[in-house]
Amino acid sequence: MRKHRESGEGRVQFFFWLIVFAAALLIAFRVIPVKVKDAQLVDYTVELAQFRNHLSAETLEKDIFNKARELDLPLERKAIKVEKFRERIRMKFSYTVPIDFPGYTYVWTIDHEIDRPLFAAL
Repeated sequence: MRKHRESGEGRVQFFFWLIVFAAALLIAFRVIPVKVKDAQLVDYTVELAQFRNHLSAETLEKDIFNKARELDLPLERKAIKVEKFRERIRMKFSYTVPIDFPGYTYVWTIDHEIDRPLFAAL
């Protein structure tokens, strides 16, 4: 009688881990593409701060906004702030991404601040 109960416990445990694995795959399937696009936007913004910081703050904001549109990220133009100081450039932006799961929508708020020194070419 004891062997029969142990055999059933193994099946229950298998199905439990199968459900956990399927849930992890679903989360990864929904979250990873957003994270990759966000990383591309941050990389682009850092590149702007390092190599195109001679442009006006308004032009840089427009470039960030256009890149976000290209990546299909829901970044609004008014959520982008570029400030140029004598020796630094600071870029801030934030947006929310709804991630749909069966029966639930997770609203992911993403905030970034890039702060870099300005280098004058001699």
